[in-house]
Amino acid sequence: GIGRTPDLLLKALASGAAAAAAADVSPYFSKEEARKLGIDYRLYDGRHLPWKDGSFDAAWTWDVLQHVRNPGVVLREIVRVLSPGGLFLCRIDLRDHYHLADKNHWLDCFSYGESLWNAMTSNRSSYVNRLRLSGWKKLFAEYGFETKVLLLDEDFSLLASREGKPLLEKLPEEDVRCWRLRAVLKKTG
Repeated sequence: GIGRTPDLLLKALASGAAAAAAADVSPYFSKEEARKLGIDYRLYDGRHLPWKDGSFDAAWTWDVLQHVRNPGVVLREIVRVLSPGGLFLCRIDLRDHYHLADKNHWLDCFSYGESLWNAMTSNRSSYVNRLRLSGWKKLFAEYGFETKVLLLDEDFSLLASREGKPLLEKLPEEDVRCWRLRAVLKKTG
């Protein structure tokens, strides 16, 4: 999910990376523009990364995974293209993206049941999968990652959002107060 910002890849190349590659579901760059930048840029169907097993020493997503409807598919592919011991760096924004400007509404996506939420967001580009910290930790382990670093952005005032929202009342406090996570994960095996 490089979007329109190849900056990190350009910095990696300038710092001595042997190569840089990017995949996205939309053609934000032409292959010619990417080639001029020195980036192997490919379109991605959202299910299969277009590289061979073990192609990379590191993978990176930045504010992408919260928009993925089936994050396990993406994590499986990241594990597949990483070399043994490869690193995966990610940042995941856990807020309701329809209300980013107002922290009093960062958890509004939990005001709706699963079927209603899916119906409301079926054709929206700012879809949020509603996974919380505990769900991400479970998925990371399930898909073969060891957590090396986990940094959390938390806001304890979000705990007040639980009242009257049955979906939030069931979540552990850490899942409610964490609004963004950053992780460095290592492929095991």
